[in-house]
Amino acid sequence: SKSINITQHADFKIKVYPNPSASDFILNVQSNSDDPLRITVFDVLGRIVGQFYGSSTKKYSFGKNLKPGIYYLKVTQNNKLNSILIEKK
Repeated sequence: SKSINITQHADFKIKVYPNPSASDFILNVQSNSDDPLRITVFDVLGRIVGQFYGSSTKKYSFGKNLKPGIYYLKVTQNNKLNSILIEKK
């Protein structure tokens, strides 16, 4: 079985709500850096089901088209990584 670590950095935080969600998720990123983000959503088998790039100064809405289940959201900025499990109802 795989182990999933939830990581937070003091100067790079993510919040996803509502979680679980029956429709869209909102991703809010707090970062001291203006460097671009890479946001990736994986299914439980590790397949990429969504990926987009953006700025740490925006909120993102995603996941409307995801099927019900558990997903792994990974947000990277430079060499920093934050991740969280999300549930689509």
